[in-house]
Amino acid sequence: MATEYLSQRNNLPTGLTPLFLAKERWETRTMICFDLFHNDYEPESAHLAEKNQLPVTMIALATDLEIITTTKYIQVQVNQSIREFHDYYGLGSRPPFAVDHANGNIPTYRNPRTCRRLGS
Repeated sequence: MATEYLSQRNNLPTGLTPLFLAKERWETRTMICFDLFHNDYEPESAHLAEKNQLPVTMIALATDLEIITTTKYIQVQVNQSIREFHDYYGLGSRPPFAVDHANGNIPTYRNPRTCRRLGS
């Protein structure tokens, strides 16, 4: 639905297949992230800041679809979250990643890439 919306407004190049990266669920909203433009995506290095600087477009799904202007802060936060998911899920992990915080759930990660994630 969102990719069709972007295509209709010429915000999505033709011939690209969006890569479903992550779904993060909270009490009041669910955030879904697709990589639309990054053809050279490499999961083995996507946890590194210099290898993961994706452009961010927000689309609100409510009664109507709406593109929301993103700030630099939002772009940094989204990219940081995607890097962290790659780190949390560990070596050899591939998207899509699913993280559930709803209903008091505390996500656990059994095979983090780095020791600083143990106990997360």
